[in-house]
Amino acid sequence: MRALGAALFAIVTLTTPAAAQGSSCPNPEGGACLGPLTPGTYATSSFVLPITYTVPEGWDNEEDTPGNFLLLPPGQTLEGVNAGTSNYLGIYRGVHAAARDCTEAPEPAVATTAEALAEELAERPGLIAGGPEPVSVGGLEGYRLDVRMDPAWTTACPFSRTCPSCRSSSVTASRRSSTTSRSATS
Repeated sequence: MRALGAALFAIVTLTTPAAAQGSSCPNPEGGACLGPLTPGTYATSSFVLPITYTVPEGWDNEEDTPGNFLLLPPGQTLEGVNAGTSNYLGIYRGVHAAARDCTEAPEPAVATTAEALAEELAERPGLIAGGPEPVSVGGLEGYRLDVRMDPAWTTACPFSRTCPSCRSSSVTASRRSSTTSRSATS
């Protein structure tokens, strides 16, 4: 589950982008990502909605594709994002609720609106959720939830490596895109 963490360090601004440190994306699936960033202001080049962002020392841009944008704070890795152990800020287009039957498909009865996605997470078996509460992120209206696994829940999908969940998350769903980051805990 991807989620918006308590602290958001990237600041959206309307200035010109700084030059990137490298000339190519280190992530083979990262599109036009910039990789490690020096402190400064940058802009996406591929993401369907233009994003301008400012980062301090140590941040890393690992995805800039038409549907995904990914920033990693200092000390976090792409491998950790994929394993569910790194914090990150991700913005995604075309978000769907996962199928409850563990097939790798969208849940057919859930619309793709922020409200429908938030309500699905709040009511999903195996989750304990606070909210949804209305929120505005970067001028986009959406809903915020605090989500964690029910400690009594033991069902796992095959792709979860037999662990229903090893972390707690906060989730923000917005109307035009989902803005998320993960705060993983042991």
